[in-house]
Amino acid sequence: MIERPFKSFENAEDVHYAQVDPQWAAHPYWDRTFKDCACGLCSFTMAVDILTGARLNPVEVYDLRSAWGFPQLQEGNGDICACDAHECFNPMLREVFGVESTFLADKSLESFKRELEKGDRVIWFSSRDWGEPWIWADGSKCENQYDCGHLICAWKYEDGKFIIKDPNGMRERGNNVAYDHEHFEKLLVGVLDNRYILKAVEV
Repeated sequence: MIERPFKSFENAEDVHYAQVDPQWAAHPYWDRTFKDCACGLCSFTMAVDILTGARLNPVEVYDLRSAWGFPQLQEGNGDICACDAHECFNPMLREVFGVESTFLADKSLESFKRELEKGDRVIWFSSRDWGEPWIWADGSKCENQYDCGHLICAWKYEDGKFIIKDPNGMRERGNNVAYDHEHFEKLLVGVLDNRYILKAVEV
């Protein structure tokens, strides 16, 4: 299992990884690159670091999953790489990363709020369906638009807002994006079945 140099949620405010980061944007992933398709991977990495106190980056998570046997370069098989936090991979999630996943059946705003207020979990979920335009919390259109869905990490509810780690922008744009109820409801319109609660397991 990964090392845990920090406590759960310690320094969580600072955790952020962008799929567009030049350090790994061109790294092969699925049938494209991190920049194109690694929103789920980057959001999962942020979730792991928040929950466990690890300090992994997306390339390290990619390598750990490859060593375990997680298929990440199957051309045309996008479902594989949109399953980063799915329950079906709990054996790997527990063994390698020290987290476990539970499907969030209720996709309502109140359900997300209730789960995040428990303070010991994050929610990895799709904020946009295929083909839908992507916008920031302030309503402005995102600079990076792709023809696929988008996966993000909600990690706390504070002062009436949902705090999001979004990999589709660098730190100054994507870290701790605060969505009020109105704008969060707009995110939930695109949420299909990719919504999973992640928690750390005992070590």
